[in-house]
Amino acid sequence: MKDDKQLEQTEKDKRQKAIIEMIQTGKYRRQSAIVDELINQDFTAVQGTVSRDMREMKIVEGKDGSSCITTEPLQDMHRNELQRLLRENHPPITKILLFTT
Repeated sequence: MKDDKQLEQTEKDKRQKAIIEMIQTGKYRRQSAIVDELINQDFTAVQGTVSRDMREMKIVEGKDGSSCITTEPLQDMHRNELQRLLRENHPPITKILLFTT
């Protein structure tokens, strides 16, 4: 059973992935529009949460107010997704048998 911190992290990962997907479409130029769309997608989100997520993911705001994604958040997102899949599909190793010769 997952603990609360793992559930929160999963929710955060999903929300951040949704933010990246929204920005990539080019339809969402303002944080307020991103917050509204996250709420429409049944995420719990406020402007402060989105602002922190964007800062954490190194999403920068252009001079025209639009947001652009650096490559690092995309790499992190893929790494996080891979780690999640490994956790879900492979139980942790609890015992290691060591043979010496």
